Amino acid sequence: MKRGYSEMLEVVNRVTASRPQRALDNLEITGRLVQRLGLDDVFSRLKFVHIAGTKGKGTCAAYTSSLLMSHGLRVGLFTSPHLVDIRERIIIDGKMLSRELFAKYFFDVYEAQQNLMNSDSELDRETASRANFFRLMFLMSLHAFASEGVEVGVMEVGIGGRIDATNVIPSTVCGITSLGMDHMEILGNTVEEIAFEKAGIMKKGVPCFSGPQLEHPSTRRVLQEHSLKVECPLVFVDPGVIPIRQWPQLSIGGEHAVNNSKIAFLLARSAAEISPMMPMTEGERIALTTTVFPGRSQIIPATAVPGGKITLFLDGAHTPESLHVATQWFLDEAKRRKGGNARNVILFYSTREASLLFRSMLPAISKGRGDGQVFVKCILASIRFPRTPVNGVQEDHKAHLLPYVEAWRKLYPETPCLPCAAPFEKWEDLQELVCGSTGELEDETAPVNVFITGSFFLVGEMLELLHKASGGAPNE
Repeated sequence: MKRGYSEMLEVVNRVTASRPQRALDNLEITGRLVQRLGLDDVFSRLKFVHIAGTKGKGTCAAYTSSLLMSHGLRVGLFTSPHLVDIRERIIIDGKMLSRELFAKYFFDVYEAQQNLMNSDSELDRETASRANFFRLMFLMSLHAFASEGVEVGVMEVGIGGRIDATNVIPSTVCGITSLGMDHMEILGNTVEEIAFEKAGIMKKGVPCFSGPQLEHPSTRRVLQEHSLKVECPLVFVDPGVIPIRQWPQLSIGGEHAVNNSKIAFLLARSAAEISPMMPMTEGERIALTTTVFPGRSQIIPATAVPGGKITLFLDGAHTPESLHVATQWFLDEAKRRKGGNARNVILFYSTREASLLFRSMLPAISKGRGDGQVFVKCILASIRFPRTPVNGVQEDHKAHLLPYVEAWRKLYPETPCLPCAAPFEKWEDLQELVCGSTGELEDETAPVNVFITGSFFLVGEMLELLHKASGGAPNE
């Protein structure tokens, strides 16, 4: 019986109703699922580019995909999380699959997994029971890429690398973007421990290109030691490694994403078997200047926003390092685009340590003051996600916001902080709060630049509200 897209979304909601648990046998389970679901032949039919890192790995993956397409290859891109539409996770040649096709590939894999649940083999049943949401999406990407004639799959790691589900792929080349502190409860409490987990994607004889790791130089030693242990050729993409003097003006991320785009350049050249010493082609230059990736240094002009008064700057930065560069990106862009007396507003949500996050933004905000770029207000949002109750109790929005209010007011007492104890239900509610005045010195008739950051969940929900307000359906 043919099952459709709406039925698929119902299944996905059930599958995502519980939080995934870390287990040391994750890789073994994924490998067994690949074999038992008949997907192992995919590995001999495709090349794979594997990308890990703390920040910028999604952007790097998007650039790699576009660059590979510029070489005439059919490319599949697997990333996470999705912001509005689940189909964002599996992209082929820059486009989402149709709803019908996405549902078909999902149920091909899901029903095979359910059949395995009813196997006479206890091992098969145990293996099938471990097929969580991320693992199902990864397996589905393999099936979709093979079915659609993809030549190269660009695979972004979920969390870490060493025991991530994606690490079963026989990569042709791999990349590691900037490293930092994130997911410490899973990956370790030091940046060196985290670097070791990321280095786990290295494989014997497979080239690996790493960012220069300027923020945490100690991670270079960890990566070097692991590359020697597994006999993986490692290249740090330091200044001068790529003999191209004039790097294009990037479409995603500006200056802080240059290293990620250079890693992508080398990954694509390697997978396409093109010498990195050859001059940059016009196709590659177009790829770097036109690639878009929702929620990463994304700008939506006022002309595309209801009311024509608000320009949106969206970046799902959620670690201290990524927030530092994202804030600088926003202030630089706001200054470059500033017209008349435009106001700057930050819309923020996070579940991480408030003072650490807000302190990471201080250098950019202090520099912005000198350039005449200041925030007129900070709006602390509540969101509908995560839907899963924490310890069986739904999140108390007011209690959650309190440390963020205190941290903001301590660091930036001159900038009003407005906590929102409930998620926004309509775009008009957000628009009213953003455009309204918080004091006599604020001109509520002036246009507004809104920096939406701190969480991909927040970015996704705001994009969904915008789609609805603009008369579009986010899942069309």
